[in-house]
Amino acid sequence: MNLKTGLIVPLILLGGVASAGVRTRPDIERAAVSVTNQNPLDVDVFIAAGSARTRLGTVVTGQTQSFELPAAAVSAGQVRMVVDPVGARDSYVSEPLSIADGDQINLRVGARLAQSSATVERGAAR
Repeated sequence: MNLKTGLIVPLILLGGVASAGVRTRPDIERAAVSVTNQNPLDVDVFIAAGSARTRLGTVVTGQTQSFELPAAAVSAGQVRMVVDPVGARDSYVSEPLSIADGDQINLRVGARLAQSSATVERGAAR
């Protein structure tokens, strides 16, 4: 056995042993929210899952914007959408929403917060 063959064979075997214990990463759970702001104020949008509340971003008056939801929120299975109009004391908190991988939440912020609504479209975010 020459020197090249003597080095290559052990490296190939070592590579095979090292890769045998490697697991592939499971698919990341993805879901999205589309926010339409019909309120006269810009709004900050949050997602609440369990005791965690995560800011998704701000949506300007008269605009629609989409946000990807954090994987932790999707894996929680049940969330609430929270809307805080900038410069106001009121907030909108949705009813609990059951979500799964690939779902899209459609959040409409009404001219008055009490007119706001949130619905889930199954598989729409894929």
